Amino acid sequence: MQEIVYKLVPNLQLEEMHRCEEYFRANGVATTGDGATGRGSSSAEVAMHVPVNVEPLSLRLEQHPEWEEDTRLVRAIKSVYIRCSAHTTLLHIKKFLTQKLSVPPIFEVELLCNDIVLHKDYTLKFVWLAQWQKKTPPLVIHYRLRARV
Repeated sequence: MQEIVYKLVPNLQLEEMHRCEEYFRANGVATTGDGATGRGSSSAEVAMHVPVNVEPLSLRLEQHPEWEEDTRLVRAIKSVYIRCSAHTTLLHIKKFLTQKLSVPPIFEVELLCNDIVLHKDYTLKFVWLAQWQKKTPPLVIHYRLRARV
């Protein structure tokens, strides 16, 4: 998800690194060393920890064919391609779409794969293994709006 934010906001990653370095200098925080080698690391490396075993996953978000007419006030996006971690939850995708579509509070985004409604706590890897099953990439998830209950 962080990669998406860095792509959307120019120079954000660089500015974050500079703010972290300034914080470390101002507060006299020493950078911790690597436990195995005892080698110190720079404050930028400490601030920008990236897990080694991140699995990237390609995802295509499409408007569901049964897009309701009451939601015509919300601008629809025909197709969005995203590359993110397989550990991303559908809640992250819902929040992304809610912001991108400017969804009013009376509606909520509903995500579907193979016409099955997906739970917000599912990860993309789970959806890929359970619903997509050996189809060619990218994973296609449909979205539609429904009235909040």
